[in-house]
Amino acid sequence: KGIATTPTTDKAGDIVEPMGAEFALPLPLHHEHDRKDVVGQVIEAVATPEGIEFTAVVAKDVSAQIAEVWKRVAAGLIPFVSIGFRALQYEQIKGGFRFTKWAWDELSLTTVPCNQQAAITAVKAAPAAQNPVVIKRGNDMNIAEQIAQFEQKRAAALAAQTALITKGATLAGEDE
Repeated sequence: KGIATTPTTDKAGDIVEPMGAEFALPLPLHHEHDRKDVVGQVIEAVATPEGIEFTAVVAKDVSAQIAEVWKRVAAGLIPFVSIGFRALQYEQIKGGFRFTKWAWDELSLTTVPCNQQAAITAVKAAPAAQNPVVIKRGNDMNIAEQIAQFEQKRAAALAAQTALITKGATLAGEDE
């Protein structure tokens, strides 16, 4: 989950108005705007005057490359997103353009966004125990929420460990 864009001035000096977005779901989810590196889909998006909130899914079981991207997202190494769009209506403003109507073509997971507020705000994963882990990001968590998050991650890890022990998993080769 996250915010795809906001009406703030980006690094290019442009403003992309969230309410001006035209799109149809699902949208492709790319890695670093590489059309050959599709990693998932945007399945929900809601435009408000403050920004576009989105929910995306990553197809992490499809390939090793996608699994690697997913690990980086989950670890917070890829914390931002960036929109790929085509301008439909715009006006020149000091330093750039204000896009008032635009066609949203894709969303990309990225390390360097043009809009610094376009970010991943939560990551949800289903570990082996099928207990979802939600990782909130940003400064909106208090100490109690942080502790609860760590306890949830610990419980999921212990459940996965217990599942391995129950199955009778043994270490072999490099795992020893």
